[in-house]
Amino acid sequence: MSAVATLAVPTLALAAARLLGLKPALEAAFGLALLVASWSIILDLYASWTHWDLAVHAALNGLVAAVGVHALTKVGALGTGFTRVSVVLVTTMLGVTCGVLWELYEWAANEYFGQALFVSYTDTLGDIAVGGLAAAIAGIASSSQRAVVSTPSSTPAIRRAQYIQIIHEDDAAGSRRRES
Repeated sequence: MSAVATLAVPTLALAAARLLGLKPALEAAFGLALLVASWSIILDLYASWTHWDLAVHAALNGLVAAVGVHALTKVGALGTGFTRVSVVLVTTMLGVTCGVLWELYEWAANEYFGQALFVSYTDTLGDIAVGGLAAAIAGIASSSQRAVVSTPSSTPAIRRAQYIQIIHEDDAAGSRRRES
Protein backbone atom coordinates (compact mmCIF):
# COMPACT_ATOMS: atom_id res chain seq x y z
CA MET A 1 0.00 0.00 0.00
CA SER A 2 1.39 3.40 -0.86
CA ALA A 3 2.22 5.98 1.80
CA VAL A 4 -0.47 8.28 0.41
CA ALA A 5 -3.18 5.62 0.74
CA THR A 6 -1.87 4.64 4.18
CA LEU A 7 -2.17 8.23 5.41
CA ALA A 8 -5.49 8.87 3.64
CA VAL A 9 -7.37 6.46 5.91
CA PRO A 10 -6.48 8.20 9.20
CA THR A 11 -7.09 11.58 7.59
CA LEU A 12 -10.64 10.56 6.71
CA ALA A 13 -11.17 8.99 10.14
CA LEU A 14 -9.95 12.17 11.84
CA ALA A 15 -12.25 14.30 9.72
CA ALA A 16 -15.19 12.08 10.64
CA ALA A 17 -14.22 12.15 14.32
CA ARG A 18 -14.03 15.93 14.18
CA LEU A 19 -17.70 16.05 13.22
CA LEU A 20 -18.67 14.02 16.30
CA GLY A 21 -17.76 16.73 18.78
CA LEU A 22 -15.50 14.48 20.86
CA LYS A 23 -13.84 15.73 23.98
CA PRO A 24 -10.45 17.18 23.02
CA ALA A 25 -8.42 14.54 24.91
CA LEU A 26 -10.28 11.66 23.23
CA GLU A 27 -9.99 13.26 19.81
CA ALA A 28 -6.25 13.88 20.27
CA ALA A 29 -5.60 10.32 21.49
CA PHE A 30 -7.63 8.88 18.62
CA GLY A 31 -5.76 10.99 16.06
CA LEU A 32 -2.37 10.17 17.55
CA ALA A 33 -3.12 6.43 17.58
CA LEU A 34 -4.25 6.52 13.95
CA LEU A 35 -1.12 8.37 12.88
CA VAL A 36 1.18 6.07 14.86
CA ALA A 37 -0.47 3.02 13.27
CA SER A 38 -0.17 4.52 9.78
CA TRP A 39 3.45 5.57 10.16
CA SER A 40 4.22 2.16 11.63
CA ILE A 41 3.14 0.65 8.31
CA ILE A 42 5.19 3.13 6.30
CA LEU A 43 8.31 2.68 8.46
CA ASP A 44 7.80 -1.10 8.71
CA LEU A 45 7.82 -1.01 12.51
CA TYR A 46 5.53 -4.04 12.76
CA ALA A 47 8.31 -6.23 11.34
CA SER A 48 11.10 -4.44 13.24
CA TRP A 49 9.75 -4.43 16.79
CA THR A 50 8.42 -7.52 18.51
CA HIS A 51 4.91 -7.02 19.92
CA TRP A 52 4.50 -3.54 18.39
CA ASP A 53 1.44 -4.98 16.66
CA LEU A 54 -0.17 -5.77 20.03
CA ALA A 55 0.46 -2.27 21.39
CA VAL A 56 -1.09 -0.65 18.31
CA HIS A 57 -4.07 -3.03 18.34
CA ALA A 58 -4.67 -2.25 22.01
CA ALA A 59 -4.56 1.50 21.49
CA LEU A 60 -6.67 1.55 18.36
CA ASN A 61 -9.29 -0.97 19.48
CA GLY A 62 -9.87 0.88 22.75
CA LEU A 63 -10.07 4.27 21.09
CA VAL A 64 -12.14 3.12 18.11
CA ALA A 65 -14.60 1.50 20.53
CA ALA A 66 -14.84 4.68 22.62
CA VAL A 67 -15.31 6.87 19.54
CA GLY A 68 -17.80 4.37 18.07
CA VAL A 69 -19.95 4.34 21.21
CA HIS A 70 -19.88 8.13 21.24
CA ALA A 71 -20.99 8.20 17.59
CA LEU A 72 -23.77 5.67 18.13
CA THR A 73 -24.98 7.59 21.18
CA LYS A 74 -24.88 10.90 19.34
CA VAL A 75 -27.09 9.64 16.50
CA GLY A 76 -29.50 8.05 18.97
CA ALA A 77 -28.78 4.45 17.98
CA LEU A 78 -28.09 3.43 21.58
CA GLY A 79 -30.89 5.30 23.27
CA THR A 80 -30.53 6.77 26.74
CA GLY A 81 -30.48 5.57 30.30
CA PHE A 82 -27.51 3.22 30.07
CA THR A 83 -26.12 1.74 33.25
CA ARG A 84 -22.37 1.65 33.77
CA VAL A 85 -22.31 -2.09 33.14
CA SER A 86 -24.16 -1.76 29.84
CA VAL A 87 -21.76 0.98 28.68
CA VAL A 88 -18.81 -1.32 29.41
CA LEU A 89 -20.47 -4.24 27.61
CA VAL A 90 -21.45 -2.24 24.52
CA THR A 91 -18.00 -0.65 24.28
CA THR A 92 -16.29 -4.03 24.66
CA MET A 93 -18.53 -5.68 22.06
CA LEU A 94 -17.95 -2.85 19.61
CA GLY A 95 -14.19 -3.05 20.15
CA VAL A 96 -14.09 -6.82 19.66
CA THR A 97 -16.25 -6.53 16.54
CA CYS A 98 -13.94 -3.89 15.07
CA GLY A 99 -10.96 -6.08 15.94
CA VAL A 100 -12.46 -9.08 14.17
CA LEU A 101 -13.27 -6.98 11.09
CA TRP A 102 -9.68 -5.69 11.03
CA GLU A 103 -8.30 -9.22 11.29
CA LEU A 104 -10.52 -10.26 8.36
CA TYR A 105 -9.10 -7.34 6.40
CA GLU A 106 -5.54 -8.42 7.25
CA TRP A 107 -6.30 -11.98 6.14
CA ALA A 108 -7.92 -10.88 2.86
CA ALA A 109 -5.11 -8.39 2.12
CA ASN A 110 -2.56 -11.12 2.66
CA GLU A 111 -4.45 -13.90 0.91
CA TYR A 112 -5.97 -12.13 -2.09
CA PHE A 113 -4.14 -8.84 -2.60
CA GLY A 114 -0.54 -9.90 -2.09
CA GLN A 115 0.28 -7.69 0.87
CA ALA A 116 3.04 -9.24 2.93
CA LEU A 117 1.31 -9.09 6.30
CA PHE A 118 2.23 -11.42 9.12
CA VAL A 119 -0.98 -13.35 9.66
CA SER A 120 -1.14 -16.43 11.85
CA TYR A 121 -3.68 -18.02 14.13
CA THR A 122 -1.76 -16.96 17.25
CA ASP A 123 -1.27 -13.40 15.94
CA THR A 124 -4.96 -13.05 15.10
CA LEU A 125 -6.19 -14.34 18.47
CA GLY A 126 -3.65 -12.21 20.33
CA ASP A 127 -4.69 -9.09 18.44
CA ILE A 128 -8.38 -9.71 19.13
CA ALA A 129 -7.78 -10.51 22.82
CA VAL A 130 -5.64 -7.40 23.42
CA GLY A 131 -8.08 -5.24 21.47
CA GLY A 132 -11.03 -6.59 23.45
CA LEU A 133 -9.27 -5.91 26.74
CA ALA A 134 -8.47 -2.36 25.64
CA ALA A 135 -12.10 -1.84 24.59
CA ALA A 136 -13.25 -3.06 28.02
CA ILE A 137 -10.89 -0.59 29.69
CA ALA A 138 -12.24 2.17 27.43
CA GLY A 139 -15.78 1.16 28.46
CA ILE A 140 -14.87 1.32 32.14
CA ALA A 141 -13.26 4.73 31.68
CA SER A 142 -16.19 6.13 29.75
CA SER A 143 -18.79 4.77 32.15
CA SER A 144 -17.08 6.04 35.29
CA GLN A 145 -15.99 9.44 34.05
CA ARG A 146 -18.59 10.09 31.38
CA ALA A 147 -15.59 10.79 29.14
CA VAL A 148 -17.30 9.45 26.06
CA VAL A 149 -20.93 8.62 26.69
CA SER A 150 -23.52 11.33 26.76
CA THR A 151 -27.20 11.18 26.12
CA PRO A 152 -28.62 12.59 22.91
CA SER A 153 -30.49 15.14 25.03
CA SER A 154 -27.16 16.77 25.84
CA THR A 155 -26.52 17.92 22.29
CA PRO A 156 -26.91 21.68 21.78
CA ALA A 157 -29.69 21.34 19.18
CA ILE A 158 -31.81 19.12 21.43
CA ARG A 159 -31.21 21.34 24.47
CA ARG A 160 -32.36 24.34 22.39
CA ALA A 161 -35.47 22.46 21.26
CA GLN A 162 -36.26 21.45 24.86
CA TYR A 163 -35.75 25.03 26.00
CA ILE A 164 -38.07 26.34 23.29
CA GLN A 165 -40.65 23.68 24.21
CA ILE A 166 -40.52 24.80 27.87
CA ILE A 167 -40.98 28.43 26.84
CA HIS A 168 -44.01 27.53 24.69
CA GLU A 169 -45.49 25.44 27.50
CA ASP A 170 -45.02 28.36 29.92
CA ASP A 171 -46.61 30.76 27.41
CA ALA A 172 -49.55 28.39 26.92
CA ALA A 173 -50.02 28.02 30.69
CA GLY A 174 -49.90 31.81 31.09
CA SER A 175 -52.53 32.24 28.35
CA ARG A 176 -54.84 29.74 30.05
CA ARG A 177 -54.47 31.54 33.39
CA ARG A 178 -55.32 34.90 31.78
CA GLU A 179 -58.40 33.40 30.09
CA SER A 180 -59.82 32.11 33.38
